[in-house]
Amino acid sequence: MGTEKELTSMFRTIAQNLAVGGKFVGVTTNVTDPWVKEDKKDFYGIDVSVLEREYVAPDTGREVGIKARVTVLSEPSFSFDVFQFRSEVYERCAQEAGLEIRWREHVLPDDERKESGYWDDWQRRPTFSVIEAVHCSS
Repeated sequence: MGTEKELTSMFRTIAQNLAVGGKFVGVTTNVTDPWVKEDKKDFYGIDVSVLEREYVAPDTGREVGIKARVTVLSEPSFSFDVFQFRSEVYERCAQEAGLEIRWREHVLPDDERKESGYWDDWQRRPTFSVIEAVHCSS
């Protein structure tokens, strides 16, 4: 989704399929990354290359985040482009569709990797955010 109109439309579809008070839980790009405009290389099995550091939504003319290419480092590898909107863009578009956004904390596996420092880089700069959308209007 490269436009605010598309994002709002997605949220409207979610709202239409939820009862008032119902919840949708999903995963999206990390909306709180302070280094969002910097690439990530070989980061937990992916590369993230920033294509546009100040992505402007063509429908509103507003700078809304970044555009990036994610490459999954598998055999064979594959890539896809994403529009990483800032949290206030998600919140504005969701509200227009009758949803309230809540951002949820990451939960890491409680195993030996946690103690070994394996997740330290992820905790500093998680790749994804967990989003909860609650239907707040009829």
